[in-house]
Amino acid sequence: MLWSSIYHTIIFAKGYKHEEQCFRNLGNQRINQKFSLVIPAKNEPIDLIRNCLSSIRKSSVSVKELSIETVLVLDDPLRRSSMVLNSVKEILDGNTVVVFRVNIANGRNGALNDGVKFSLSDAILIMDIDSIISREIIEEASKCQDVCVFRWKTYTNRNTFIEEAVAFITDFGSWIYYKLRSCANFFVYPLGAGTFLSKKIIKRLGFWPIHIIQDDIWLGVELARYGIRPKLGISRLMVGVPETLRAFRIQQCRWAFGTSEVLSRFAKDLIKSPMDMPSKLEALLYILQPLYSCPAFIGFIIAPIAGYLESTHLLQFLPLILIIVLSMVLEAMIMKIFVEDEKIYNRKALFLMGRTSALMTLLTPLIAVYAIAGILRKRIPYRITPKGEGKQYVDVSIYLMLSLGILTFVLSTLSGNHVVLLLGLSELIVAIYSLVRFS
Repeated sequence: MLWSSIYHTIIFAKGYKHEEQCFRNLGNQRINQKFSLVIPAKNEPIDLIRNCLSSIRKSSVSVKELSIETVLVLDDPLRRSSMVLNSVKEILDGNTVVVFRVNIANGRNGALNDGVKFSLSDAILIMDIDSIISREIIEEASKCQDVCVFRWKTYTNRNTFIEEAVAFITDFGSWIYYKLRSCANFFVYPLGAGTFLSKKIIKRLGFWPIHIIQDDIWLGVELARYGIRPKLGISRLMVGVPETLRAFRIQQCRWAFGTSEVLSRFAKDLIKSPMDMPSKLEALLYILQPLYSCPAFIGFIIAPIAGYLESTHLLQFLPLILIIVLSMVLEAMIMKIFVEDEKIYNRKALFLMGRTSALMTLLTPLIAVYAIAGILRKRIPYRITPKGEGKQYVDVSIYLMLSLGILTFVLSTLSGNHVVLLLGLSELIVAIYSLVRFS
């Protein structure tokens, strides 16, 4: 907890003072290139596809100097792809290419590779099907050279407790890991949606490898290896968030595995990159994030054993408690400034901070397991984050935390271990809160 807070504090201290002046403003450059929007889609809700394509048509029509091409890559069985096409055909125009990948091979990376190959432009902008693009992004992307990244601004469909919490986490991550890191002159990693690339760079990298899950982290390491630093755009791409705890768990576990796998395979390339040493170290720390959950996970496992075997009092662990409090204070101070920047109502922000804390505690054990699997390169089935998932579940993560909490609480109560008792109680509170709010 302390290290994560210190990492955020370093980024904040270095980047916040340059926040107003740091963006690479392309506004004075003239619009000089046509590009393609490449959108992979697999088993996506029709309304998301329609919303995405409608935003593209509305935004691109308003930019008269450009004729933006859209490449929609459908990774579904032929019958499903035909149904999708019939449902959206009135939105399409002469600048739209629809690719039916009837072989459905090599997942998202295969779809991206096919989208690039069917594109007629010299550059592409990668989008997800739940993205909503604006005229400002189109104009800014048309002025970009090589690689640009547009950070995210979330939207919610039903304003559920889980949606609001995930939106808060995502917007905070966009603010500190993209806006402030860019202002601190750290290396900016591409995003899975909102990354602009010239085709010459894609061909130089040999396209996306089919065996890598986390394509954006891999792409960032490869760009760093060649000394290419993405620029951060001023505009923000609207993206949807998972609507259920199950969907968010799938998303986070895949991210943890994929990021750790890239770290395991390609960390040496990052270390050998031509970037300066501070940038290398920070870029490495960024992709180490899934492994930050491992000490907490080990603590969750050891706690019931220690709670049963030892008898301790809180005062014996006062220095440790003060460290935990310090980490929480640092994080809360940074989040308070983020809330002020985003103009979030203070009372609502307080609830969101508590809700996101419960959510991330809930997922910590599973994220740690997937991060370790990624480091060991133990392949797991590739799962796409479900979108538009209406049904709520009592997720496996709640059952896991509830079981750990009961076990830890009971054993520490029997032995009189006050420190572990406090931990078990916090686990129970997180599990019960999540059962009420997230399922």
